[in-house]
Amino acid sequence: MDTVPPSSEEDTESHLELKLRGHPRYKNRDFGDPCMAAGYSVFDSPTSAAKVLRFAKALRTKKLARVDVTGSGVMKQTGSNQGHFTWWRPLGDISWENSESLT
Repeated sequence: MDTVPPSSEEDTESHLELKLRGHPRYKNRDFGDPCMAAGYSVFDSPTSAAKVLRFAKALRTKKLARVDVTGSGVMKQTGSNQGHFTWWRPLGDISWENSESLT
């Protein structure tokens, strides 16, 4: 399989981080629960993620990457999709540096 270069730090910003940085899409958004907005969506397999990306219009331009989540942060299954998890990374975490882009 051919892969593209690994994700950049900007690719790994949470919605809350984007809002704090003034990103136009999130600048005036009320997340309701800032804790959830600070998490990252991860899936148990590329197939699970691809299904969501295919059916959620807002996510169709997002890319998939494989990253090791075993060494940092906290993860919990969230939402109705049993393959979806929210991962809260510690400040300064650089796990994204070891990611492998799949799309």
